Formats: sequence, C-alpha cells, structure tokens
Amino acid sequence: MFWAEDPDRIVADVLSEVLDACKADLNKYDSDKDIDLAIYGDPKDRTRIEQHHENSLSCLEECQKIIKRLRKNEIPSTEIPVNNGKSHDFRLTRLYIDNFLFLVNFALELDETNILVGPNGCGKTSVLKALSLLQQLITRSARIDEVMSMEDLTRWQSRNEQRFELNLTLHESIYHYALVIEHDRDRRRMRIIKELLTHNDQPIFDFRDGNAQLYHDDYSQEPEYPFNWSYSGIGTLNARLDNQKLTEFKRAISKFIIVSSCPPLFQAEARREDSFLGLHMENFVRWYRHVSQKNMGGILMLFEDLREAMPGFDSIKLIESGESTRTMKIRFRGGDKGPKTMPFRLDELSDGQRLLGVFHT
Repeated sequence: MFWAEDPDRIVADVLSEVLDACKADLNKYDSDKDIDLAIYGDPKDRTRIEQHHENSLSCLEECQKIIKRLRKNEIPSTEIPVNNGKSHDFRLTRLYIDNFLFLVNFALELDETNILVGPNGCGKTSVLKALSLLQQLITRSARIDEVMSMEDLTRWQSRNEQRFELNLTLHESIYHYALVIEHDRDRRRMRIIKELLTHNDQPIFDFRDGNAQLYHDDYSQEPEYPFNWSYSGIGTLNARLDNQKLTEFKRAISKFIIVSSCPPLFQAEARREDSFLGLHMENFVRWYRHVSQKNMGGILMLFEDLREAMPGFDSIKLIESGESTRTMKIRFRGGDKGPKTMPFRLDELSDGQRLLGVFHT
C-alpha cells in the first residue's frame, strides 16, 4: 500500500502510461508483416482486422478524454465506472468428493495457486474429472448419465450415494454448492436426489426428493415445482433479473478450464465448433475454431508468443478440407533456399510442440 496527496493525478498518470503502451502495440501490429493476405487469405479477414484497429483507436481516444478531465480535476477518479463497481475475480476455495473413483470422504482446501503431487493412482486426475462433470451438469445442462457411469463409484464401497461439494468466492461473496447422486446398481441407473446452492449461507436453489425450490436475489421463495431427477436444476435455469446471484455462479463455473492434457489424443480436424475444452483436450481444434473467430487480436498475440517459445514457428491456419471440416496446419519458416513456410498438421508435431501450442493458447 502507498499513499499520495493527489490520487486523481496518480490515476491520470497510470492511465496515460497504459494509453502509451496500447498505442505502441497498435503501431506495432499496424506495420507487422504478419497481418497480410498471405496468412489470412480472405480479404474479408483483412477488413475485419482494420475495423478492429479502428475500434481500438476510438477506445483510446475516449481514454485520452478521461485523462484530460482528470488532470483538470473535472471528475474524481471514483466516478470512473469499472464493471459497475464489481470485480470479476472468483476462486474455488474448497472441494469435497465422496465415493467417486479413488476418492472417499476427500476434502481439498484450495489457495490461489495449487499443485497436486502424488504417485500414479492417488486421485489427481479424479479431482479434475469430478470438477469437469460438475461443470457439465451446471453449465451445459448435461444428463447425469451422460457424464457419469456406475463404474465411477468407488469399487471397495457398497454405498450407493455419491456426494460432491464446492465453495466459491465471487465478488466478495461465498457460494456453497452440494450435489448428491443415488445409484441403482441392479438396474444400472442413477439420479440426482439433492442439489443445493447457497449465497452467504442463504439458499438460492434447493432440490430434493423430486421437487425444486428457487429463491429470488432477496432470498424470498418462489413456488416449489417438480423437476426431472436426471438433470441439474441449476443447469436448466435461464438468467433473469431476479436470479442474478445464481447466474453469476453459473458464469463463474463456466469459466473454469479443466484439462488433463494428452497430446496423442489431439485431433487435427474439426467438423464443428466447441465452446469448451474436453478433459483431455482432444477437441482442441474445435475449440480453437470457436475462439479464433471471436478474438482475432488474441490470436495475433498468440502467434507472437509462439514465435518466441517455438523455434521456426510462423503461424496457424485452419484449412478447409471438406464441406464443413477444417484441418489445423501449423506453419514453420523454411530455410534460405527452401520454401518460405512449410505446413504441418497438428498431429504431425511432437508431443512437446503440441503442448506448447495448446498451453500458450
């Protein structure tokens, strides 16, 4: 912590430095030879890049206006809106898993950075699998039997119930989520018998015995209603003005990137787009196909990072290889006497090269 007699002037100085850095980046990309038709092919892509550049300049001009007003003391720094005064920081603080694979009565307290270390078979991947299935239930409306099986029960346990819990801090609030699944071993069926979500110890969703109870943001109750045991009740709820606490919880869970990478499983072709990564990142190309269309500026930064991390790297392209199929080709710079660039399919790279590309993305 530090103190200053004129905090508004400090804010103006910091904004000015950020502005200069942004201008430098824009000038660099404006003259960068990588933004040319040789890489992006279609002139429409060039048009989109130029439009993005113009939008960025417009944003910087607005930033300049704020700096001028701050320096003239026309507005105090406290009046500058930043995400409506809310922080988007969130953190998983606790995870509890019982009767799932190798994990029995397993509790894990989490800090900002955590490293799971242990011998093979001790449950490291099981933790990731548990988080992945919870994410799919809560954010993708998956059926319980689509993400779990009878084999997920702990083999040396005779109990038929599995329990999952997690605690999440978000906007200085504490969310607690609990899920209980019941298995019928004889009929090889399963169902959700309890699902609870609380916000600062106040319930905002409660499902048990086939009936769901939803609460407004002021914790007042809505009428109870019957619900399908095969789905997460939270996962099927749409965003509304009176359930923003629940919606923010779902949004935070959807932002988890849960992966246990296995390079030999990476597929080079994509017949569709995926908005999420699979646990083993086998759908990386489908996910890249999705995010690359939404964040062209981020892709340019990715190329810069990979040129530093991977000797000879030039660019990544998705090549049309069928009516709706795209194949990922990674281009490397050739020698002085050879071709300018040489393309390789993703599955032609070494495991290490594939991991470098994936983790930088």
